[in-house]
Amino acid sequence: MTRNRLAVISAICALMGRAGLARMAFFALLLSYPVAAEASTQITDTLTDIYCLLFGLVPLMAFTLFVLAGAAYGAGNFFGAEMRAKANSWAMSCITGGIIALLIILFSDILISNLMPGYAKPSCPG
Repeated sequence: MTRNRLAVISAICALMGRAGLARMAFFALLLSYPVAAEASTQITDTLTDIYCLLFGLVPLMAFTLFVLAGAAYGAGNFFGAEMRAKANSWAMSCITGGIIALLIILFSDILISNLMPGYAKPSCPG
């Protein structure tokens, strides 16, 4: 085996071992784009599609987390003190997750426009 091929294989194994599926999927996505002039537009189109998908899903996920927080808090009041404390902790975690998700989607335009000069907010359908 050549040294380059061995280095690539060891890098892939390291990515799979430490970070799991998310980094491996990103690595595969990165390798799937050709190194050409059209790659920039393909990446921009893909990022726009991901942004539109997340812009539609994140508010729904945050609402679901808020509903789950209310259900956990309400269900915890029917049990003993220990279960009530756990349910309150779960409810606060759900509320925190929902708020963070909404803040991320709120400030994502600012973050993307700072990372990509000349960025225009995409018009998402729906």
